[in-house]
Amino acid sequence: MKLLPYLVLAAAGVVIFAVAWRFAVPQVLIGLYLVAGAAVSVGDLIVHAVGNLYMYNPNLLPVQQADGPLGLVLGDYWFVPALCCSLAAVPVRHRSTAAVFITFVFLSIETGFRNTGYFWYSGWRLWYSALLFPLCLVGLLRWLRAFERQRAVGFHRVLLVISAVTYLLLVYDVLTGLVAGLWGFQPHILPWSFQDKLLGMLLFHNLPATVLALPALLLGWARRASFVPAMAGAVALWLYGMRWLGLYRHARSWSPAFDALALALIFYGIGRLDRWLRAYLPPEKAPVK
Repeated sequence: MKLLPYLVLAAAGVVIFAVAWRFAVPQVLIGLYLVAGAAVSVGDLIVHAVGNLYMYNPNLLPVQQADGPLGLVLGDYWFVPALCCSLAAVPVRHRSTAAVFITFVFLSIETGFRNTGYFWYSGWRLWYSALLFPLCLVGLLRWLRAFERQRAVGFHRVLLVISAVTYLLLVYDVLTGLVAGLWGFQPHILPWSFQDKLLGMLLFHNLPATVLALPALLLGWARRASFVPAMAGAVALWLYGMRWLGLYRHARSWSPAFDALALALIFYGIGRLDRWLRAYLPPEKAPVK
């Protein structure tokens, strides 16, 4: 059963995250998860979507253009950030050792999936992962240490908000647009259909919505209930315009209004999450006990 390894991977991510939640500070853990998720999803967007250098084959769905993205969510978008989150539960003096162990686990899983056909290269090499993943962990460790000292203000707050927007929108895009096939963009920029759809989602869906929402998030307006209808209305106007131009297509059971409301609710949730992080953590100059 080809689906079994991916399901085991997803379940392992749940267990790792639950254990890390037990031992780490919740706000620090969530912050690390968001930053790691954004880093992984953007890296995957460049390598997998734009470069078409590897492909997923979980065999969970009958259509490859939906099956591959589901493997992407279960593997890169869920398990890898959860694996990185374990760093927050490890004492500072042992984090470098933990990072080496995490790298070994990651490379072992990638090798096993490649050798068994659940994941294949079309230009990628294992040594690329062996070089880039540890560099990613080094960056996460440096940021984590600084975040624990300075808390969610200034640069760290901006990074967390942007990471949350980037990660959550990409997960939403892949699940509703590619896996469920409810909507999508086909700008005909790239020669590969799947990669072209994902790039279209980024350029004509996420980027405009983020430009609209980011000021409201940073100014604290997004956590107000009145933000949801205002944001949904603005995004709906954009999406209906994209549909009129022939760029935005959707299933009969879907509507740009549904999409706009979902995006507004995601941004509203990020606004509440931002408030939760800042309410718990002291100002930047407060002494760390």
